[in-house]
Amino acid sequence: MVKFNKWGVLTKGHDEIRYAGIDKYEYNNGIGIGVTLFTQFCSHQCIGCHNPETWDKDGGEMFTKDVYNDLFDTLADDQITRLTLSGGDPLDNLNLSYFVAHNFKKRFPDKQLWIYTGYTYEDLIANPKYNQVLELCDILVDGPFDINQKDLSLPFRGSANQRIIDMKNSLELSRPILWRQEERHI
Repeated sequence: MVKFNKWGVLTKGHDEIRYAGIDKYEYNNGIGIGVTLFTQFCSHQCIGCHNPETWDKDGGEMFTKDVYNDLFDTLADDQITRLTLSGGDPLDNLNLSYFVAHNFKKRFPDKQLWIYTGYTYEDLIANPKYNQVLELCDILVDGPFDINQKDLSLPFRGSANQRIIDMKNSLELSRPILWRQEERHI
């Protein structure tokens, strides 16, 4: 069980949960004005990664009650249309990602949740430990960054192998459905 300890630090058992940073009122990691929570830890460690400082499981900062309150105060702003979980890999820091995503969707069901991961949709669907967080996700950007397929002209991703997946439709149809901005009227 994930909870805040008596010092206000989010923990799972005796392990302190860490994050890398928060970017408020940003336009880069999804549609509209959003907040991006950068999680700490990444098992993929892609060559050319733009956030290698997030790889170390023991790096970053402790996720405290004050950080949580500040994050959710910002998310309550009517200008904010989404929360993006990035990293590191948010699915390598599943305790933090699910805790934040669950509380976000509970408080703001009409705002979108975007998740960036180095795992593929197929790998995630095959592993039940990801089910709860994927059910909360609106848009999944999947696949590791591949420096050989780097393409900075692509919206919301860095390499051509990565996909932007509409998770609600994908889960309903049991196959990856690529997201199309114009079809979503966002």
